[in-house]
Amino acid sequence: GYAIQYIQFLEKNKLEDDLLEFYNSYANLLCKQEKYKVARYHYDKAYNYYKTKKNYKECANVFNNISILLINTGQYDSALIYNSLSAEIYKANKDISAYPNSILGYAEIMIKKGNIEKAEVKAREALSLYQKANIGLGVANTYLVLGEIYFLKKEFQKAIVSYSEALIF
Repeated sequence: GYAIQYIQFLEKNKLEDDLLEFYNSYANLLCKQEKYKVARYHYDKAYNYYKTKKNYKECANVFNNISILLINTGQYDSALIYNSLSAEIYKANKDISAYPNSILGYAEIMIKKGNIEKAEVKAREALSLYQKANIGLGVANTYLVLGEIYFLKKEFQKAIVSYSEALIF
């Protein structure tokens, strides 16, 4: 409700740039409500706005969010494409927090596709980058993904250790 009121305020006051920037956040809210088609519409509007502004890091953020939407709708191959696009932009911009997030996203897609070995390799790559950058939340999220990987591999002791590491962070 607040998001809609904010959009109405921005439209009423002709604050187009603020409105277009808000579409990415609004689409995230819509995804949480599983309103994926409407969310995708707003992601596309946000992407087009950032593209015209040549704000490629924000374009990458939108691509990452689209990838998550596609994971949630079971479109894993399409999710990989958007995930890879975001990763390349983050890497080119030397974004030390967003780049490992894309790598971790890749690992999560591999889990969904059943390629557990590839998922583990990518999760370990993300963990290394997060540790080097001292990003605790990223480390914790990666340990959660590693715990899931070990659980799926029926390596329960390793899963418990990974989940415990996540709790520490």
